[in-house]
Parts: sequence; C-alpha cells; structure tokens
Amino acid sequence: MSFALSADDPDARRIERVVAGRANVVYWGDESALVKQIEELAPDLVTTFVEELLAVTSDAARAAGRMAHAAVTVSALRGKVRQRELLARAALPVPWFRGVDRDNIPAAIRAAPPGDLVLKPAEGAGSRHTYRTHGGKHPETGVFAALPEIDYIIEEELRGAASSHRSVGDYGSVELISVDGRHSPLAVVGRFPLVEPFRERGGFHPSAWSTEEQAEMSNLASRALDALDVRDGLSHVEIKHTPEGPRVIEVNGRLGGNVADLLHRSARFDILREWLTQALPLAGDAHVGQPQPMQADKLCYRWCLYAEYPLTGVLSDIIGLADVRQLPHVDRVALLRRRGEMIDWRDGTASAVAMVDGTVEDFYQLDHAVQQLADTARVVLDPVHSPSDGSEP
Repeated sequence: MSFALSADDPDARRIERVVAGRANVVYWGDESALVKQIEELAPDLVTTFVEELLAVTSDAARAAGRMAHAAVTVSALRGKVRQRELLARAALPVPWFRGVDRDNIPAAIRAAPPGDLVLKPAEGAGSRHTYRTHGGKHPETGVFAALPEIDYIIEEELRGAASSHRSVGDYGSVELISVDGRHSPLAVVGRFPLVEPFRERGGFHPSAWSTEEQAEMSNLASRALDALDVRDGLSHVEIKHTPEGPRVIEVNGRLGGNVADLLHRSARFDILREWLTQALPLAGDAHVGQPQPMQADKLCYRWCLYAEYPLTGVLSDIIGLADVRQLPHVDRVALLRRRGEMIDWRDGTASAVAMVDGTVEDFYQLDHAVQQLADTARVVLDPVHSPSDGSEP
C-alpha cells in the first residue's frame, strides 16, 4: 500500500509517521507529477478521501489502467449545479436551484421564489462560505463583496421532518460501495442538528430511523448514484428527511468524514477492508458481491465543538474540556486546533476546535449526553473583528 501526500499538506508528516513501517509514502508537488508517480507504482487500486482530488485521482487511475470515474461523473460529483441537473433528469425530486457567479448573487436572490434559501460554493466541501438567505427579498449587496470570486449555487432550503429526540437531526447519510455499477448500501449514519449557520455538529451510528425508512434512503441513494453514472468506489450520499419523504442533499464520491471510525466503534465493521474485498476479490473470498451485513451493538457518536456563531478570532481557551473528559459516556477527546490559531466560522466544519467520541445506551441517553457536552465546554476567542453579516445576508 502507498500513500501519495501533497508536499504542501501541513498534516503530511504526521500521516507519514502514523503509517511508517506499514505503507510506502510518496510526495507530489503538482497534479501532472502525481499522475506519473502513481502510474509508475503500478497499483491495483487508486482512491482518495479528499473531495478536491477526485479529478486527479481518476486521471491517475486511468493512466494506471485501473477502475476510475469517467470525467463526466467527476464533474457531476464535484459540481453541485451539474449534479442537481442530472438528478432532476433522472426524475429524482430536487429543490429549486440556480447557478450564479458572485457578482450576480443579489439579483438571483431577488428573482428566487419566496422562502428560505441556501447559498454555497458550486464546488467545495465542509460547508465553507455557506449562508442562509431569503428569496424574493433585496439583500444587503455589500455582504457578498467579501465572498471568494467563484461560482455559487442558490437553492431552496428543504424543510426537515421533526424528530422526537432533540439530538437527532433531520438529515443523515448512506454509505455505499459500488463495483461495476452494482451499488451496495452498507450503513445509514445519523447526524446531529446543524450548528448555525450550516456547520456539521457530527453524527452517530446506528441511526434513529426505522428499518423501512433506512431502506427507502438506501434506495434513493442508489438511484442518485445511477443518475450520476457512478460505477465504482465508495460514496457518501447525504439525505434529508422531509414531510414529503427523503430528498437527496448531495452526492459525494468518497467515504464520508468520520464514518469509518463510527462504524468501527459501533459495529466493529471495517468499511475500507470491505470495499477492498469487493473491489479486489481474492480466491476463496466467500462474500464477494454480497457485502457482510453490519450489526451495531453499541450507539456511538462523534460530536464537534465550535465557537459560538458569528464569533471570529484567535483561539484563546477551551473552557470545560477537562470536565468533558470525565463524563461517563465520553471515550476520547481530540483537539483539532491550538491556542493562537485563527478561528473563522466561514470555514464551516473546518472551524471545529475539538471532537468528542462517546458511547451511550439509547437515544434518550444521547439526548442527555449532547446537552451535557453543550453545557460543559465553551470556546473562548480573542476577537479580531465582528462580521457584519449573519446567516441571513
């Protein structure tokens, strides 16, 4: 096994230390060099866990003569506007949407149907530069001047179905393995309610949905992959539960963030090993074509800690973290950011300062655990500036 790491990645040396003695590591400086390096390695399989590297990964896999997404599929996985178009063409229900460049955002909002809208980059991940706004209104145009000069998508915000548990969000994800166009849904992962404006708090497994609801979500996820002509690899399909039924939020051509660890802790299931078994079958593998069923025997969660919105500043302290470590349901606490680092809510999920892994008995305990975490830990920032805009530009 080999890992190809960017020479510019600040985490590259840490990853190299983790895999030392178990895998080969190569460094690359530009994408054309990466394709050549991977071709020379003559791998049996090429994959990535980074959204931005889907295109070069597919190029490298094709150069090595291995399974790869077609260029049009990569375009649909990376581009949210194209993805919505293909889902609609396949008769899957999609919200109202429009692609727009930065300078035309105000006009597009004024022309949009009344109601809550979501504005986000047309390509990207982790809820960076994601805002809530309102269709048919005249937004403050100065708000958008600070946005990166890239393309965006404006879409209707789907109304979620309420849950009887306050820790259970109205959306989740289906994790799938695809081999030669055959999709095998492996798990449905639940998510906590979003942190303002659109930051992901984390998730848990197993989910709180019924067997029938999970089957409906899995079927919808498989149809979405067909619509984008995804034939191979790991996929992470985000789905929202609405009063009208499940709706696709987004299709990602990679394993979902934090998913592998959640499944391993809750069900002792190695999703990467399972995918390798299906993609590179060996003689004697008994369940090729029929992934092993997953049986969770624990309810495990991963919860992310953020500074209060809309604060932006330098990380000064994390109050209560020692107390969090002593909570009976907490298994592990990991710091993601250090004192002195700049924290900006516009970075979305990347603005999390710590994550907490834990285990509970049921969803009533999960409700209690999440409330305990929120009451115990608090992020302190030394303000640099106070953004004039909120989640409603």
